[in-house]
Amino acid sequence: MEILYADKKGYVTYQCPDCHFRRHFDASKFRDANSKITIKCKCGQIQNVLIEFRSFYRRSVRLYGKCTVPRLSVVCPVLIDDISLHGLRFIFMPENGTQAPVLEIHEIVSMEFRLDNTSFDWIRCRLEIRNMYNGMHGTRIVSSGHEKELGFYLMQ
Repeated sequence: MEILYADKKGYVTYQCPDCHFRRHFDASKFRDANSKITIKCKCGQIQNVLIEFRSFYRRSVRLYGKCTVPRLSVVCPVLIDDISLHGLRFIFMPENGTQAPVLEIHEIVSMEFRLDNTSFDWIRCRLEIRNMYNGMHGTRIVSSGHEKELGFYLMQ
C-alpha cells in the first residue's frame, strides 16, 4: 500500500502509477478518521493508499530492547518496529512462554534500547501508550534526554 504524506495544511499529492497524472487534494477530512482510502484515477486505475499526517519523519527499524511496566512491576523484551523524534512503535517479545503484559491507553512505561548506528547509542526514555493494534503499541516519548542522538539517527 502506498503512503501519501500530508503537508501542514492537510494537502496530499497523488501520482497515478500508470498514467502519471498528478492530483493535489485536501485530505484533512481523513485526519481523525480511517486514513486508508481508495483513489480512482481518470485513466481508471484504482489504488488503495494510506494518508499520513505526521509532523515528524518516522523510520522503520528492527531494534531490540526492554520495556518496564511499573504498574505491573514487570520487565519484558520488545522489538521496536519504527521510531521518530517524538514516538515509537513496538511489540512485546515475551520469553520462555511468559505472557506479554497488557497495557492501557495513556499508561506510562519505561523503555531501554540501543540504536543500530555506528556509535550504538543507548536510549532510555519514558513513553505514553497512545494506541494498540494487533499487538503493536504506538507511543509518544514523554521524556528521554536523547533528542540529539535520535535526531542524528533519523537523518542517517
